Amino acid sequence: MNLDTGSHELTGHERVELTNASAKPLDELWWHLYLNAFANDRTTFFRGGVGGRGTDAPDHWGYTELMSVKLVVEGTEPVELWPDHFDREHSSDDRTDIRLSLPRSIAPGTRATVLVAFRAQLPKVVERTGYGGSFHMVAQWFPKLAKLEPSGNFAHFPFHHYSEFYADYGRYDVTVRVPEAFAVVATGERQEERVEDGRRVVRHVQSDVHDFAFAAWDKFRFLERTVSGRRIVVAFPPGYDAVARRELEVAAAAIDEFSSWYVRYPYRVLSIVHPPAGVEEAGGMEYPTLITTGGAWWTPPAFRDIELVTVHELGHQWFYGLFGSNEFASPFLDEGFNTYAEGRWMHDHYGDAAVIELGPLALSDERMHGGSSVGAVSHRAVASRADEFLSGRDYGNLVYGRTGAVLTTMRRAFGVERFDAAMRTYGERFALEHPTPADIETVFREVIGEAAAAFFHRAVFERGWVDFEVVRLACESKREANGFVGEGADRKASKGEELKPVVKSTLVRAERRGSLSPPNEVEVIFGDGHTERFPWPADLDAFERTYEGDRCVRRVTVDPDRKVLVDARRDNDTRVTEEGRAPFFSRTARVLTAVLQALFALVGA
Repeated sequence: MNLDTGSHELTGHERVELTNASAKPLDELWWHLYLNAFANDRTTFFRGGVGGRGTDAPDHWGYTELMSVKLVVEGTEPVELWPDHFDREHSSDDRTDIRLSLPRSIAPGTRATVLVAFRAQLPKVVERTGYGGSFHMVAQWFPKLAKLEPSGNFAHFPFHHYSEFYADYGRYDVTVRVPEAFAVVATGERQEERVEDGRRVVRHVQSDVHDFAFAAWDKFRFLERTVSGRRIVVAFPPGYDAVARRELEVAAAAIDEFSSWYVRYPYRVLSIVHPPAGVEEAGGMEYPTLITTGGAWWTPPAFRDIELVTVHELGHQWFYGLFGSNEFASPFLDEGFNTYAEGRWMHDHYGDAAVIELGPLALSDERMHGGSSVGAVSHRAVASRADEFLSGRDYGNLVYGRTGAVLTTMRRAFGVERFDAAMRTYGERFALEHPTPADIETVFREVIGEAAAAFFHRAVFERGWVDFEVVRLACESKREANGFVGEGADRKASKGEELKPVVKSTLVRAERRGSLSPPNEVEVIFGDGHTERFPWPADLDAFERTYEGDRCVRRVTVDPDRKVLVDARRDNDTRVTEEGRAPFFSRTARVLTAVLQALFALVGA
């Protein structure tokens, strides 16, 4: 493949070797030509959503053009499929999803080779691919065969605004030619590099991946480290040394931890590309063994968006990379599960100040996930297809935030050890296997139990919600009545002002509303500082306690450890008497933190 960095054009030849592993003959091949999404402003991509990344039209459009597609079936003579076998009727209008009919079927178990010649025009950077100045982020650039399912049907779809990708695993062997002054950062391990006729020629090879991307630039700087036999390389702009070191530290720590949580990272290289200023849209994306990050060179350590973006994109090496779920049909399986993984790592390392830490003002990544998704729960099911979301806000709040909050709630409410064991089982069972929502639901049922599986299903498929509320906290002094008391001969008159309290009675009542029923806890704090905690089982809709004695309850809190991140309201989880109110400064700090959380949820959507 040759990259012309002046015209920003690609020309290449592609050899695809495939086996019909399905149960029926193939009489068609479906191809994704993703760069055609950026050919004009009438494509499915630009008409398919409101808000979110890539909304603005590029300054310079792009496309992919097929020059030749030849089919060879087990030693037969090549048959040209392009353009005579192009099925205009069934292919997408924007040609991001095209069908080629076959003159002869490919029988089950039969091997075939497809030889493709193509050229592509990169757009000005939009939706994570393209160029800016001499920087080139080359992603979704080659004609990609759609995923062949065991049924014998291809999983194909136009490139929708909120969709990402789905493809078979394979062995990629790619040679890239760029000007000699350019450095190349690419998927997989480098097998050779040489200079030939003023062009830098690099060859990368990687097995067990379902995509290939690369970046080329003549100004890259590099940092690298070897961790557990894996080479981690950060490619970054001049002057970004400090943030590059932060990205390297996060990747070095997280790659082994994610390996222990889910399944071992099997590749011997991880490349991190930090795009320069002006092409930020190329950042924040994942490809096999290669991620792109982002952030200003001056980003202070108190603002951890550098760490957050790095660990999020690294997590996609599992939730997208190693699990290869269908990102069009079930986007929550990669983005949502990865948001959970990001939140867990950030919380483990930075606690409640995982996003911002400014003295008493702290913002938690995990709480942000819960807060951002509450208002969108009724709009659409989390488990919707990508093209069913009507806005970028709903897509972000539900696919990312709600899924992250649901999984974090499950981990804390149903048991950390059991949930972690379930995620490890999922990882070991379905690595390189293209799992579906039914697969993870089955694992939850087997490892955690039916209640957890039911909670998950209601939360992601049925717009499930829950609201815990402390509805009553009343402490009353009991005494004899003022007037006549007693019966018959024991009847006597009494005056209230002469009577002293003989006992105090406190009634505590909390209620749960909604279709979700996670296990929870209730914390009761008495006036003398004594604290008691009680479990709130998942099968009870209400919690009630009555206390009698010489002391009153001053504060009641449902979910004191904030385990249930999907609670629709936090402001009704606590009731206090006047003497149980927190000091003014503490209340103010909590309010400001809540405001920050709400603002980040609004902007991040």
